[in-house]
Amino acid sequence: MVMSSNITINNVNPDLAVLGSVQRIIYDSTDPLVRTEVFGQFVPIIGTNSVIDLELRNSNLAGFRLKQTSATTDTFAFGKLELQYYVNDADTTGTTVWQYSPGTTTGAHTFYSGSPPSSNSLILTLNNTAAIYSKPIYGRRVTGLMYFSSNATATTTMVANTWMKVLGTTFLAATGSEITMPSNNRLTFTSSDPSNPVPTVFLTANFIFKNAGAASAAITTFAIAKNGVSINPVSLTTIAASSTNNNSVSIRVMTTASNADYFELWVANSVTNTPGITVTDGSISIESA
Repeated sequence: MVMSSNITINNVNPDLAVLGSVQRIIYDSTDPLVRTEVFGQFVPIIGTNSVIDLELRNSNLAGFRLKQTSATTDTFAFGKLELQYYVNDADTTGTTVWQYSPGTTTGAHTFYSGSPPSSNSLILTLNNTAAIYSKPIYGRRVTGLMYFSSNATATTTMVANTWMKVLGTTFLAATGSEITMPSNNRLTFTSSDPSNPVPTVFLTANFIFKNAGAASAAITTFAIAKNGVSINPVSLTTIAASSTNNNSVSIRVMTTASNADYFELWVANSVTNTPGITVTDGSISIESA
């Protein structure tokens, strides 16, 4: 004769210590369907959630928590499921690293960076139609361009062999990434996201200049400067003692760009030039190497 019975446990010590490094739940090998179940019998009212927490914690009372949250306002009866980490026994809210939230037409898997000490930061959302909506991933594709157009402002009172920032009105191209132009003749790398390694960039300048007035023939040198220091290579050009001769210059340099680094076009003359020079047209661009 086979006898069967049901055993109902009304309460288990929540701090029950289990001895041994391995614990097993062994099911009958003849049963084709086995399962372990956790029931929450609380019936929520409006505005009150029913929460079931399954926690794995170490000797520091920190670990991971699988949380099911249900409310009568949920569209689906099974509620929301999320995976959290927590740092101590008092950390009852935890930090979410993954969450499944069902909706009226689509359910969504949401992933967070969840790295302490910062708060949750959305990385990616994947809905049940397999469409991916993600936070923009910063690829360090640095691009930007400013240009002179029919500029008539001269860089004047040039002392022999002394670097000066080229004066004049510049314009920032409408398209670009991580680059601003806070003032004339200045491209600034602006990013709130750190990069390791620091991005390497190319800077290219192509422009036309001339003497602003009657001046001696001389060697005029142009350079791209980073944070107020010229970068090699530079470009040397012989100019005539004329205010009508246009000269064409090209420069290309490679350097790194960190947040707040700025780049400008500079000029120096081999002799004193009081009227100075005028960069009339041209552009200075920056792009990832």
